[in-house]
Amino acid sequence: MIWEKVAGYARAAGRNPNEIEKAGLTFMAINDNKAKAVETLAAYVTRYYGRVRGDLESTALVGSGAQCAERINSYFSKGLDTLIIGLADPDPRQLDLFGEVLAQIKP
Repeated sequence: MIWEKVAGYARAAGRNPNEIEKAGLTFMAINDNKAKAVETLAAYVTRYYGRVRGDLESTALVGSGAQCAERINSYFSKGLDTLIIGLADPDPRQLDLFGEVLAQIKP
């Protein structure tokens, strides 16, 4: 797991890993058609980074609003403190859909 690596580096540098905020960055494309969401995200990632690295379905938020909310809740249940989400779909309706996703996040 990535956090164990970060904690090890922190200890090696003389820092207390418990004082480090656990944060992550991901991108999101909300679409009830998951294949279209993945396609939208792949196009965005290619424009942003020049190529797709890794499996987007397992590393990003793609699919219906409920699927995205479930993944976000999973991140927080595993100890993540902060999640930075980049919207990959330029359609302004994504903001409304994101609002619906946020309503499903468990504090």
